[in-house]
Amino acid sequence: MVKQGVKTKDPKTSGSFRAVSLPVEVIDLLKSYKEEWEAHKKHMENRPEGSKWQGSTRLFTTWEGKNAHPHSFNNWLRRFKERNELSGISPHIFRHMAATYLTNSGVDVATVSGKLGQTQQATTFQYSHLLKSAEQNTAKIMGDF
Repeated sequence: MVKQGVKTKDPKTSGSFRAVSLPVEVIDLLKSYKEEWEAHKKHMENRPEGSKWQGSTRLFTTWEGKNAHPHSFNNWLRRFKERNELSGISPHIFRHMAATYLTNSGVDVATVSGKLGQTQQATTFQYSHLLKSAEQNTAKIMGDF
C-alpha cells in the first residue's frame, strides 16, 4: 500500500466559497495564535542544519510545520472529553449547536443556513434543536396572545 498523505480539494459547489464573519474575540484569538505561530516558525527555520521545519504556510500545523491531519482535532477532542468526563460531543455537534443557538436567538433561518454553508433551509431546521428555555418561552407568548 502506497501512502499518499492528506489531500485537499475545493468545496463541492462554487457557492461554498464565501466570506464568513467571526466574532471579534475569535479574530483576536486567531491573530494572537498567528503571532505565536510566526515566532515558532522563525525559530524553527533558524535552527542549525537538520531542522525539521516543513515550511507549511497554513496556520494550523504540526510542531514541525507539516499540514495538520484532519483527524488531529478529532483526537484532541476525544482526549479532552476523556479528561473532563464529557460525552456526546463530536466535531459535527458544533454545527448543530450553532444552528440551535442562532435560531433560538432570533436569527432567521436563511441567515443561519448561509452561515453554515447549507443550500437548503430544511437542513438547517433539522440542525436546530429545541432548547428547554425556548420551549418554556412559548407558554408565555401563548399566554400573552
